[in-house]
Amino acid sequence: KIDGVDSRLTTKIDSGIGSLRTEVGSLRTEINSMKGELVAEIRRVDARIDGMKRELRTAIDIRERLAALEARRA
Repeated sequence: KIDGVDSRLTTKIDSGIGSLRTEVGSLRTEINSMKGELVAEIRRVDARIDGMKRELRTAIDIRERLAALEARRA
């Protein structure tokens, strides 16, 4: 009788371990996918920041040139 209970418990434990391994594998795949999406989004934001930085530099340069022209006129 004990051997039967032990056998059933072993079967249930093995089944549970198999299910956990499958779930962990699925979660690992999902995390890797999300990591890839996050890296791509960070790169997009970084590119936008670089573009804004260039535009800001251009605007500052234009403002300085206008100020210099106004100073010459005065």
